[in-house]
Amino acid sequence: MMPATAKSFASLLFAATLVSASGCDVGSGPGGGGGGDEPDATPGSEVDASPQGGGAAVGVAMVPQANSGCTGTGASIACNGELGATFMFDVTATSTGGFAGDVTLSAGTLPANWTATFAPATVTLTDGGTANSVLTVRVGSNGAVGAQTLAMTTSSSAPAANWGASFTVANIYTARVTDTCTLPNSPGGTAGDPIRLPAGAAFRMLNATGGGIIIHADGQEGFPHQDTGAVMAVNDYYEVTPPLTGTVYEWYCHQPDMGQRSYVRFD
Repeated sequence: MMPATAKSFASLLFAATLVSASGCDVGSGPGGGGGGDEPDATPGSEVDASPQGGGAAVGVAMVPQANSGCTGTGASIACNGELGATFMFDVTATSTGGFAGDVTLSAGTLPANWTATFAPATVTLTDGGTANSVLTVRVGSNGAVGAQTLAMTTSSSAPAANWGASFTVANIYTARVTDTCTLPNSPGGTAGDPIRLPAGAAFRMLNATGGGIIIHADGQEGFPHQDTGAVMAVNDYYEVTPPLTGTVYEWYCHQPDMGQRSYVRFD
């Protein structure tokens, strides 16, 4: 038979244990129902959208492709370019917590005259598996410039994963003159569909031919042709920023003149 003093001590210890258990924070540990932070949606971040306490979810990682104009990984992807730029990323979706099913990848609100396309836009995950997609972000010739942020998300039977990337776009557009003197005409460049640029943009005509050229223009305000003696070397460019808006400018190679014409308009 237990002595009275020992029995009293055991009873007190049991009671203290009950009080401790009843006072624990069930929302802060694994399996709890609250107190946790929302999934990280920092631009460029790798996201695991598991709900607090685990459960079926989708994780997403995005990595810039080589020569994409982007640097960094995870939460620090930053891209630099100009009007007309294309940025490409490898995107990997991962099943966690037993998730299996279709996952749709999409971008949120885009800056003016930008596009963002996933190929494929919907991937299928098996339990514990991964699936890949390629994200292509294109800035229109008349797209929004300056600092921009793109937010991406997933849609499936699991909670959404959210991630993104930051972009800095210069108000410059480069038109490449190729071959002997082939002028750009896609997208835009024809009389009825000129290259459209924002007002105040710098228009650069880059010599990507195999020899020297001279750019000739129609002579309207702010867009004179190059000096006849100023033959432009390979990889050099001629740059103008015409002040007129709503005006279509014609330009072409004066030397050599291959009979092609290209057109640009500032809005």
